[in-house]
Amino acid sequence: MGFFQRLKSNPKAEKEFNQALDIYRQLRRHPERSMEYRAQLREIASKLRKAIALNERHGDAHVMLANAYFLMFLDGFPRVGELLPLRLAAAVIQHWADEPMRQYPWTKNRDTGQTMYSQVASAVQTLLPSPGDGSQHPMQACKAAFYDDAVFRDMFA
Repeated sequence: MGFFQRLKSNPKAEKEFNQALDIYRQLRRHPERSMEYRAQLREIASKLRKAIALNERHGDAHVMLANAYFLMFLDGFPRVGELLPLRLAAAVIQHWADEPMRQYPWTKNRDTGQTMYSQVASAVQTLLPSPGDGSQHPMQACKAAFYDDAVFRDMFA
């Protein structure tokens, strides 16, 4: 498969991504911490996981999925103090940062991705313990432990 063949967009992945984007744009209609807000975040994450399953190099879907998990963390979903959504956000955005998909054309808005990375990394540094042996940065540890779950499973079903 040639370079340009790999860059070719998957229409089904784009459809799922665009549906998630539409829901995301309407998210502010619901009060934070409401059942509707949380249901919309879950729907966004579901559509983005489908987009990534259809196109594993969909950089924008990775960034938006990390954002959805980060919003779940900020919202206290599934419960206040739960760090799983933060770990999932860290896993997804670290994977994005480590792969060529962080560049155009896989990610059309790199600035958003870099901002998301900074926000998640700051929260991880503050809230998640760093391994004392210096073996792995907490963001890398999250990626190793949680990326597959973050992208291929509904962790809040």
